[in-house]
Amino acid sequence: MGWSLRLGGLREIESDDYRNFAINTNARSMSVHMSGKATTDLTDGVTITHNLGYKPIYLIYGKSTTTDAIYPVGGRVTATNENITVKGVQAVLPVEIYYLILKDPMFEE
Repeated sequence: MGWSLRLGGLREIESDDYRNFAINTNARSMSVHMSGKATTDLTDGVTITHNLGYKPIYLIYGKSTTTDAIYPVGGRVTATNENITVKGVQAVLPVEIYYLILKDPMFEE
């Protein structure tokens, strides 16, 4: 039998109930596929290529290069099996887009 990492609270470490652990490497857990940043004025948008073969879970935030305000981007974000495209909603402000794309181990070969 192999080994696993289990991080939990004050419960029994030998438990088989995954709900008792913050992290249990025997359970199926999302992992980071890629992260990064891109600069755009959002007029033409920005395309992030992930090539996962399915629509992933993602987090995208923008940071204005003029005001340093940070905000979630969700207005015009589309995901396909290969790309995530972010386009502007209102103003044409130069922004830095920060993204985190998660992968599901169920789809890994």
